[in-house]
Amino acid sequence: GDVKCQHQAHQHNPLFTHQYIHTIATAMKTSLAALLLFLGHASAGGPELSLTVKDGTSGGLTSAITPKLAYKRSHSGVNVGASIDHDLSKTAFVEKKLDISGWNLRTHAEYSEGIYPYDSEGQRGVYLTVEVKNEDENTFAWASGDVSLSPNAELLKLGAKRVFNMDSGIKLMVEPRYNFEKEGGPDVVLGVEKVHDDESDTRVYLTASQKDQNLMIQHTRDATTASLKAGISNGFMRASLKQDFENIGSLKATLTSKDVDLELSQDGWKAGVSVDLEGLSLESEPTVRFSKTLSFSA
Repeated sequence: GDVKCQHQAHQHNPLFTHQYIHTIATAMKTSLAALLLFLGHASAGGPELSLTVKDGTSGGLTSAITPKLAYKRSHSGVNVGASIDHDLSKTAFVEKKLDISGWNLRTHAEYSEGIYPYDSEGQRGVYLTVEVKNEDENTFAWASGDVSLSPNAELLKLGAKRVFNMDSGIKLMVEPRYNFEKEGGPDVVLGVEKVHDDESDTRVYLTASQKDQNLMIQHTRDATTASLKAGISNGFMRASLKQDFENIGSLKATLTSKDVDLELSQDGWKAGVSVDLEGLSLESEPTVRFSKTLSFSA
């Protein structure tokens, strides 16, 4: 249940009454300026400005430079923050972690405007996440949903995971989950992980649902990671090879049924090239991209 997953606003599975939804949405609808002002008084530091320079699609300055002002602070076990982008889209979040009788609980609420496709004016809404795990970190559960200012509330994801440590050094994993944003009902992930004597590791994951079953195999040794994913219905899906170099950074090659992609990244730099395999001809041209992110703290 990562909060950076795609957010959708649906019209089914209402969770709360409209009066209760309106109360939550009104409480979360805090002014970004007020939040930044509060954080500025509460923190000894200052805001962070991140500037991303990338290849512009239209050749203009606005398409090539995307500044973002962000602020984060932790106090008494509570993390709060806010950000505003170059296009005036905004976010504000609050996160709390608790230890309760051997279980670690994390709750996260993020209010945003103009970022995710909520069905409200200004695309305003709140994304809520609750995660829990035990101290041994072999049992996990999570749930997430959103509240838009229409008002409307939706349950988006539910899941749980159990890890079994075997005497042979093998880990077995069972992960049932339900994504309400996708058709096909729930799916189950079965995983096997093995750390070898040379400290390399192999991971195998089988994902089964009503629509399809797919298998992913991943092997990591030293600075090299290779993976392959294929499904019963879809056949070959993806293959990738990642190599970390000391001087030039990380190089990753990815092959799918639709394209080939090569990306190099290091210290905020990213450069890549991709070739579309669908309709490939002698006149086809690769797509080249690059970006560099710089961060400045006041």
